[in-house]
Amino acid sequence: SRLISFLLKKYEDITLSALTGFILGSLATIWPWKTIIRDKIQKDDEYKEVIIGYKDWVFPDFNNFDFLLIGCILIGSLIVFGFEKFGKFLKLKSVKVE
Repeated sequence: SRLISFLLKKYEDITLSALTGFILGSLATIWPWKTIIRDKIQKDDEYKEVIIGYKDWVFPDFNNFDFLLIGCILIGSLIVFGFEKFGKFLKLKSVKVE
């Protein structure tokens, strides 16, 4: 966190661009509404299932599981927003005390 803090203070635009790129690049892995293509490989006497790709990227059809996922996304966003507000509150409070 100190490295990211330093980078944000010195190179805010480049750091935010890089972090945004990492997040957008990870969508291929974290997008919940896709079909996973799997294959089985054999090593010695064991069969192992591996992911070889994805297909059929879709938007949710809004069944119960989709509402749960969207709810978790909203709750996570609210938690992050709450921590931001609380951090700003504590920062303002510590500035007034000094």
